[in-house]
Amino acid sequence: MSYMGRYDIEKVKTFMQEQDPKIKEVKEFEVIGETNLPSGKSYYSCECPFCKSHIDIQKWSFSTTGKKCWRCGAVLRAALAVLK
Repeated sequence: MSYMGRYDIEKVKTFMQEQDPKIKEVKEFEVIGETNLPSGKSYYSCECPFCKSHIDIQKWSFSTTGKKCWRCGAVLRAALAVLK
């Protein structure tokens, strides 16, 4: 499931790299699963596009601050992963 369908990905990547020169690379990724726990917490399961690690991201974090990959340090947020 892709969340970037209405945006031109190349323009978004270029804009992000112009705003922060520390950004080395920007890649698109997809959500591969979804979990809703009885406690009320909801997660998306994703695969880091840089190192292929499995990452569970809380839904509220997915659209705001994102989640840092434990292996390579890339930040996964709203269907774009940023490697600094």
